[in-house]
Amino acid sequence: MSVYDHKLMWAGAHYDPAPAGGQVMRLDLYATPQRDGSVVASAASAVRLRSGVYRFDLPTVAPGRYWGSVTFTPNRVGQPTTDTSVRLDLPTGQGLVGSPEAVADMLGVPLPLTAPSAPPTRRRSATHRPTSPPT
Repeated sequence: MSVYDHKLMWAGAHYDPAPAGGQVMRLDLYATPQRDGSVVASAASAVRLRSGVYRFDLPTVAPGRYWGSVTFTPNRVGQPTTDTSVRLDLPTGQGLVGSPEAVADMLGVPLPLTAPSAPPTRRRSATHRPTSPPT
């Protein structure tokens, strides 16, 4: 069993439903990025660690990449909605999990898969001519 700490996203921003009376209900993991088909595993009832961060106890699943959706109510009277920003590589065996994309995003470093395909080349200007040192 591992744990996963998640910062909720709603309407393109980090969001904490607790102050408005909302709650985080569950995390569902899928085998495809489209999050269609059957749910591979679910983690019910998250624990609020701090503003906007919730911890899920993940069940044991086969090693691989998973995509998830977190179901929550944004406020006391709101309808359940989902946050589909979850990508996980499981298992890690270290107790805490995260995807390479999440780590790269936190560090502000592009991954080879998301970086431009070829590095920009430096071209010398046609008007640039090296000068010889004065004699």
